Amino acid sequence: MSRSTKLFVCCLALTSVLSACSSTSESGGATGPGSSVSLPTNEDISEDTSVEIAQSENCADALAAFSAVSNMLMSGLSRPSTFEFDTYQMHLDTAVTAATVPSASVVQDDFKVFEVGYRSAGEAVEESRKAGGTGTVRGANAMDKAAAALNDVAVTTAAENVAEFFANGC
Repeated sequence: MSRSTKLFVCCLALTSVLSACSSTSESGGATGPGSSVSLPTNEDISEDTSVEIAQSENCADALAAFSAVSNMLMSGLSRPSTFEFDTYQMHLDTAVTAATVPSASVVQDDFKVFEVGYRSAGEAVEESRKAGGTGTVRGANAMDKAAAALNDVAVTTAAENVAEFFANGC
């Protein structure tokens, strides 16, 4: 299995993890009949809690965007005519916002490499789409550029580190 295929599979797994995590957090945990849940008072809520909630929402949005970026890129590589570059860029921008989360400091450089590599790959797929896909020389050359960007060791390593960051709960 190629590294870009492994990354795609990892992103699909991360999407499942996100779905499982969000259903648990939305339900407020398990409570059975007769159990009581104490609601926080205004005194219990602090700025730290607000930051924590904002961080988790930012991470959830970024993870969903990260998954969308991977899915859109893999789809675009197989069918460039369906690639939606503007939407792709929007998701990529959202995905890299997780780099601003304090816990992301250990992978901020990876986020930068991931962003540059995946933006380059997306631009190449868009170039191929505009050129008529892989049925043209220009389109095929653009797809080769996209594959080269994704298979670059630094980009794949950075993408794996970013995926791991998301898998660990951001």
